[in-house]
Amino acid sequence: MDFCQEIYQLLTEMSENYSEAQIQIYNLVPNFQLHAKYLICASECIRKIIGNNSHLLNKINRTVKFAFDLAPEDPETQKFNILINIIDKENTKENSDNKLKFSKQDKLTSKPMNLINFYINMIWENDGTNKQEYLRFLRCLCKNGEMNININQEIIYKLYNCMVMTKKNNPFVNARV
Repeated sequence: MDFCQEIYQLLTEMSENYSEAQIQIYNLVPNFQLHAKYLICASECIRKIIGNNSHLLNKINRTVKFAFDLAPEDPETQKFNILINIIDKENTKENSDNKLKFSKQDKLTSKPMNLINFYINMIWENDGTNKQEYLRFLRCLCKNGEMNININQEIIYKLYNCMVMTKKNNPFVNARV
């Protein structure tokens, strides 16, 4: 775990005041975005890289998908999901409790989803342990210095409303002060 933290600190420090490096690392984020779900240091790295670059803050909202935009799954995809479930049942008997267990959706993601969608989904997961970091990430997308980024604020608000309409348990109800 310490090695992972050092790698993400290195990435953050390399790009701290160098916007070209931030853009290059942002292009690599799909390769390690799943790490942000399990490692706070990965999420912090992504947040610091994007939060310091106005170009990236305006670019991040271009591929957002809302719940009503998604096409229903075809029968072939559903067959694949069943196959994965069978494999998971066999592997859980052999795995020890010390190994990191990935959820079914982590295994089925063929291409990474937009980071805003990704973080909103992680907030709504029941077993999410880093929800404060997820909220920090979403908060950093809403402002660059003294300038508000209205499009990101609107998208986060709309995604939140989509989640409220599609899910019954709302994690923000318990988090409100």
